[in-house]
Amino acid sequence: MSVEFFTPVGNCYAVAFTTASANVLVSPTPSTMSQVRITNNSGNLCFVSFSTTPIGNIDHPTAGTGNSTATISIPTAQTSLVSTGITAPGNVYINTISPGGTGTIYVQAGV
Repeated sequence: MSVEFFTPVGNCYAVAFTTASANVLVSPTPSTMSQVRITNNSGNLCFVSFSTTPIGNIDHPTAGTGNSTATISIPTAQTSLVSTGITAPGNVYINTISPGGTGTIYVQAGV
């Protein structure tokens, strides 16, 4: 059993993902969005990134190609604590894509 040290500081957002790149605006953000808890209850792998401006297209790693962008993999049926690198309040975009399938991740800022 693991003990999770996470205190929520903002709302929880449900973010749908598909095989096409998409983003969701979180605004206004809490005072910080440097750490988030992401839960992927779906049966499909999701790749996610965070930015302060919308990203038109993120991509996932594909064997034998160099087409990936900077993303974080969120395994199926797991919760991950992730550092976003964003420390100031303002617009934050959650960018998602899946190599195959659809699902929903749940993202919540915390400390």
